[in-house]
Amino acid sequence: MIALTSVSKTYPQSAGPVFDNVTLKINKGEFLYIVGDSGAGKTTLLKMLCGEETPTRGTVQVFGEDISKMAFEKVQATRRRIGVIFQELRLVEDLTAYDNVALALHAAGDTERYSKRAIDEALALVNLSRLAHKKVAGFSGGEKQRVAAARAIVRQPEILLADEPTGSLDRDHTWSLMDLFQKLHLRGTTILVATHDREIVRRVRRRSCILKGGRLMLEEGVCLL
Repeated sequence: MIALTSVSKTYPQSAGPVFDNVTLKINKGEFLYIVGDSGAGKTTLLKMLCGEETPTRGTVQVFGEDISKMAFEKVQATRRRIGVIFQELRLVEDLTAYDNVALALHAAGDTERYSKRAIDEALALVNLSRLAHKKVAGFSGGEKQRVAAARAIVRQPEILLADEPTGSLDRDHTWSLMDLFQKLHLRGTTILVATHDREIVRRVRRRSCILKGGRLMLEEGVCLL
């Protein structure tokens, strides 16, 4: 499903590489944590998987193809198969929760009838049905985080990338979101969660890798940090 081979990333004028010679293979239907402190490169790594960043060296294959070498139209088609919960959320503040989630479906050309059913279900899964028609500008940080989660899952993606998805959530909503991820995983979704929250990694045990000092260290079992 995903394969990074000898991937390095360096930005101009940076003191050194964000990460260097990273190799990682993720099978279809796998659930993987990418664990690391802020600034370790987790966000950059996830952005490579949806074609927003390109490696300085190496190859990033998604669905069997090198995404960094795809034509623009092909990248867009590939992104429609991937759900992303961005760390910066990227919500439209003047739109309602419903309309923010709808953007993901309309961009893919889905019909209005299908959109309504899918959006209602996605918002219910993150416990936001009662706020569906409220503008997100008035939402708390945790509520916005859940809108972003609903938008990421509304198209039932084959891959879900989540960048610090519990960062703005209280403990109750953190565990609700992790329960949702586990349900999606059981349905066959391939899930990557980038986090520095060691507690969720300990409690919801899955295969993990640690990104530190530009290197990726893979834990074959569960991460017990």
